[in-house]
Amino acid sequence: MRGWSVLFRKEWRESLRNFKLIWIPLVFLLLGVAQPVTSKLLPDLVKQAGNLPEGAVMVIPVPQPMEVLAGTLSNYSTVGLLVLVLATMAAVAGERSRGVTGMLMAKPISAAAYLSSKWSATVLLSTGSLVIGYLGAWYYTEILIGPIDAGLALQGLALYALWFAFYLTVTLVLSALMRSAVAAAAITLLSAALLAVLGSSLPQWMKASPGILTARAQELLLGGLAQGTGGSVLLPVCITGIGLILLMVVGIAVFRRLPLTPQDS
Repeated sequence: MRGWSVLFRKEWRESLRNFKLIWIPLVFLLLGVAQPVTSKLLPDLVKQAGNLPEGAVMVIPVPQPMEVLAGTLSNYSTVGLLVLVLATMAAVAGERSRGVTGMLMAKPISAAAYLSSKWSATVLLSTGSLVIGYLGAWYYTEILIGPIDAGLALQGLALYALWFAFYLTVTLVLSALMRSAVAAAAITLLSAALLAVLGSSLPQWMKASPGILTARAQELLLGGLAQGTGGSVLLPVCITGIGLILLMVVGIAVFRRLPLTPQDS
């Protein structure tokens, strides 16, 4: 346990040294605040720059508060995921190419402790960034547009936190098993896009897929699940959690057998 805590603190210090603890939460906060602000100001901006013919009227309604939060989460599922994957893709592959992994594993450190410490630091950073950005969106939505249903908002946040954790696990495991950090990021992003497309195209067949969690969160925020128009959220949550654990177990088992130095690779 002591070795794990040392590795975890090492990851945290590196995140601070690389400014990840600053710029990743800042990106999420900017994305979160931008959604309610633009939603409130867009009608006025269009009116000022519309150049409409005389007598013509363009009406752009201000979205409902929960719609604004849903839009915020939608931004996180694209730009937010991209930011986190790019920040995580070299977590293991980069250290192995520099010979750091070989030096660490030469000490009495297990593969499970090495990878799980990286996973914990990565998921903690991503969840913290998501919460900071989401609270920023929540605050400005309350001020500029209207009140938020706290229960639904927190449930939507939890689904997105789990979704991020799953794909960050995919990125970390691929980074541990592949030489190329870019390839690990590309496969993760392509798999996320593919599952999202399949989830919208074949909802009956993909209702247990991790990729459906974002759609369930959107439905939840907009009242779909409460009204019975959405699918069950319990099944994809359970499958995603099980898949996350299996990815880590398989990744650790394979990582033990891989060459850990650039010369052996």
